[in-house]
Amino acid sequence: MQEKNQRVKKQTTKKTLKKTEGDDLATEQMNENVIDFASQTKELSVKNEELVDMVKRIQAEFDNFRKRNASLKQESIDDGVVKAALELIPVLDTIQIALSTFSTLGKGDSGKYQEGLRRIEKQFLDQLETLRIKPIECLHEQFDPNCHHAVMQEESDSFESGTIIEEMQRGYTFKDKVIRYSLVKVAI
Repeated sequence: MQEKNQRVKKQTTKKTLKKTEGDDLATEQMNENVIDFASQTKELSVKNEELVDMVKRIQAEFDNFRKRNASLKQESIDDGVVKAALELIPVLDTIQIALSTFSTLGKGDSGKYQEGLRRIEKQFLDQLETLRIKPIECLHEQFDPNCHHAVMQEESDSFESGTIIEEMQRGYTFKDKVIRYSLVKVAI
């Protein structure tokens, strides 16, 4: 019986060793799987961060593109406004010349014509103003080469040297930028 007990004990020990070796192998396999899973998770996390960064860069590039296009669009519109105004301003000049001619003539029947021209001039100037085009006021101001072009000089005791004494042709600005210089006579 003792012999039998020893044999059973040996067999149990062998089974326990095999079981322990199998458990160790399974635990080792699980540890490897956990390590693989952790490295895959880390790789995916890094890849995710790269993709998020790429999306942010693309969004920033698109915002810059949109702003640049909006700016170019506004510049094109502004250029069109200036070009059209420069084509129409000579018509206003002609109206103003006609008005100055009427003022040298007697009233008579020309008063009605003069009044009609004044209304046209006012309407024209109002429309230019809606386009942000404004006349340069220069009479009795100091000469400024940034917005005036002197075409004549005249000695004068009434005005200080460098003062504009006559506007020969009105100048205009668009958004505070000169689009046509005032042609002026300056006192010396």
